[in-house]
Amino acid sequence: MIDTITIILWGGLGLGIVIFIHESGHFIAAKILGIEVETFSLGWGKKLVGFTRKGTTYQLAVFPLGGYCKMKGEHVLTDALQNNVKEIPREEGTYFGVPPWKRIIVSFSGPFANLVFAVIVLTFIWWIGFPVYSPDNRIILASDYALDSFPTAPPAAQAGLKTGDRVIAVNNNEINNFKDMRKIIAISAREELQFIVERGPETFALSVIPDLNKEDGRGTIGIYPWIEPVIGEIGPEMKELNPWLKTGDEIISVNGEKIEHHIAFLEALHAKPASVPVSIMRDGVISDHLLQLAYLETDDNSVKVDLQFTQKEFHTPPLNPVQAFLKGIDEAVSTIGLTIKSFGLLFSGINLNKAVAGPIRITYEIGRIAKSGFERGIGSGLISFFYFICMISVIILFMNLLPIPVLDGGFILLFTYEAIRKKPLTFKLLYRFQLIGVSIILLLIVFAITNDLTMLFRQGGF
Repeated sequence: MIDTITIILWGGLGLGIVIFIHESGHFIAAKILGIEVETFSLGWGKKLVGFTRKGTTYQLAVFPLGGYCKMKGEHVLTDALQNNVKEIPREEGTYFGVPPWKRIIVSFSGPFANLVFAVIVLTFIWWIGFPVYSPDNRIILASDYALDSFPTAPPAAQAGLKTGDRVIAVNNNEINNFKDMRKIIAISAREELQFIVERGPETFALSVIPDLNKEDGRGTIGIYPWIEPVIGEIGPEMKELNPWLKTGDEIISVNGEKIEHHIAFLEALHAKPASVPVSIMRDGVISDHLLQLAYLETDDNSVKVDLQFTQKEFHTPPLNPVQAFLKGIDEAVSTIGLTIKSFGLLFSGINLNKAVAGPIRITYEIGRIAKSGFERGIGSGLISFFYFICMISVIILFMNLLPIPVLDGGFILLFTYEAIRKKPLTFKLLYRFQLIGVSIILLLIVFAITNDLTMLFRQGGF
């Protein structure tokens, strides 16, 4: 319960920061362009404290997550409906009292602020450097083991990869660890990738075309990371059943069969026995034990034991401020490209229930990643937290610029139309435009939140 509360608090803070940065962009642009801002709020709900300066009320609200920027005359529909007004009021200093090009800039400034925030924070992260926890670049063919079933040989096997191979480059990108490789594969479904592989003394190239996983929209080639069977974390159930077990113990054999990596260990437990005889190496000394097993629940009934094996620590290369800035821009642009590609995959028959995440799941993921990082230290936690919200910030940039009514992109489209036709918007057009937008957004919110709650309850998040 405490873990869940921690995750929710960190997740809420992260999503709140992203929203607050977005609204700050609208606020700054409106002030510069002569649009009066009635309220700029840190948080939502009833005002706790605040002050008014030059016509703007700056306040702290009850729920300090995100915020909002209320511009004068922005919400004309309520007054128009109540007073049966047919024309949009265009008083000086109001949102609709300025030319359409100014409203376009104000609409664009929110997403732009998200981009600027992401680039600045990513620049700082890459400048100071950070550790990456991951298995190394050695692989295991999934088709060599019975943990997963394949109707046909997966792409890795078809391409000629073998268990024990070390992938050192993919499409001219150096591969130092499994995360590097997985990231490229995940965004490259149905695209040909050039692998450079080390196998013993040999180094050679081969081509792999990842399949599209229709459950989550990611590319997959049918490999596991090679993780040495050295125990890194023991879950509470396993600890209770095996008080003799310690972090750093290496599993040498199960049922007399040699264990080279974690997949061989899980394969030995394929039938989910209650206990197995094992040989353990501790401080260079091998001893025999009976390992009592506690299994974790999974959606696909796969084997998952209540312990984790150690992963290696890699460090990012040292970068000067200019290199870090360019890297920050590159990451932000790459994330936009990946988001566009992922958006296109939504129409490729993938499982939308798993591929589409709403605010609840995003909040939970931010919190989960932050909590996992803080378990390794304050520095690692802060970097994990800010790195992930940078990615979310860039995704929100893209989503807000979609030409959907009510979103910033929809208003940019509407105001561009107004500027081209050189005639003010009518109340009827604005009303219909917002009504369509609200209907679309409400449907998306209901769909996304339903998915979020279903998935989180299934995973035991709540």
